[in-house]
Amino acid sequence: MQSVDRDRWCEIDSEIVSIGKHIKVLSALEWPPEARDEFLGSVRAGQPKLPEPPRPRFDHTVQREALARIAVRLPGDHPVEVYLRETAKSYEISARMLESCGQPAFTELGRRLYGGPDQRVAKSDRTVVDAADQFLKATAELSTVCAHQDDDFCVIPETVVDALKGRASTVFTDNAVAVELDAGLSSKAAAGAQRVRVRSSTCFTREDVSQLVEHELMVHTLTAINGRAQPRLTTMGVGAPRTTMTQEGLAVFAELITGSMDLNRLRRIALRPKGLQLALGGADFIEVFRFFRDEGQDEEESYLSTYRLFRGGDVRGGVAFPKDGVYLLGVLAVHSFLRKALETRNLHHLTDLFAGRMALRDVVSLEPFFRSGFIQLPRYEPEWVTQRSRLASFLTYSDFVHGLDLSALGLEELSHIVEDPHPASPREGS
Repeated sequence: MQSVDRDRWCEIDSEIVSIGKHIKVLSALEWPPEARDEFLGSVRAGQPKLPEPPRPRFDHTVQREALARIAVRLPGDHPVEVYLRETAKSYEISARMLESCGQPAFTELGRRLYGGPDQRVAKSDRTVVDAADQFLKATAELSTVCAHQDDDFCVIPETVVDALKGRASTVFTDNAVAVELDAGLSSKAAAGAQRVRVRSSTCFTREDVSQLVEHELMVHTLTAINGRAQPRLTTMGVGAPRTTMTQEGLAVFAELITGSMDLNRLRRIALRPKGLQLALGGADFIEVFRFFRDEGQDEEESYLSTYRLFRGGDVRGGVAFPKDGVYLLGVLAVHSFLRKALETRNLHHLTDLFAGRMALRDVVSLEPFFRSGFIQLPRYEPEWVTQRSRLASFLTYSDFVHGLDLSALGLEELSHIVEDPHPASPREGS
């Protein structure tokens, strides 16, 4: 690696970070809390009315042109150049997507970043929606037992803040992470390298607390902190749009392996691509809201699930935000990646994955630069990653059970599923 190339890459990397900070997607598409109150008020009055969210207008011409010039300066197939070019391109697509809010191009550009409900899972014949259908069908009976068991229990936002603060101070000993309430936040929480915001005026469940710790703090915040500490590729600290699928897949996987995930949340994640498919097929906001409500979500949760799909889109249907399909596809990809890394004894990939916010393919293509020290190893890692045996056990068992189909057997049959290997011989002559 020539020092002149290294210096040029670092310069371009800094330029991408400087440009990318002006292209915010999620915060730019947020609806005010009043939109929720007005919609749910109309539902409770028996006359549902389509929301009238703000119609944002964006002009990222300056940023798009600068990113296009950067791409021209990265014509080669060197892994670092490919990484930088794809990162710049994902910001450029995001900028064009934001400029197309409410129009069909918004969805088409979003698909390029996040995929869609009809995207194939790896090289299989199954789509994301097929996988969601399979999971929802398999858990349908269990869901009736587990639904709403915490309806009468409310964890106040201040308790969530305290839990996040406590874990942050214990783990991030060299980095200060602020945790604060945010009245205007639509999602339950949002995490960055220096701050985690928690939605106020909300009742959280006991499961929410551990999920937010593992998902937001121990993945999103952790990878952002490690990425910002990179001495050269600082783009790993800002979360380019192309890293979204890996980030959300890691975060959902973290909930699963730490035992923080509950069935209701897992079903909500599986329902998202189903709702997205409906919205893209022409269902309006009210119809998609009713879909989530009919699937067992309460009114507020149904609103939030629907809002996530229509932000930046058209509440009349047909134009939607495809991001919510990445959670299910992402966790499937991460599970497979971790399993393969263990099988092939590429254990360093498990550590490298947390050095910043990356796509899975970056971990493989940039491997020589981790080994050479050009990319710094992570300062922080989740505990479950460092416990290789525990991780291998989880992955192996889940794959093993996935291959069994015992759904046709009843309890009595299952209680005798292991036959006596030495049955008593019948008496002679009997």
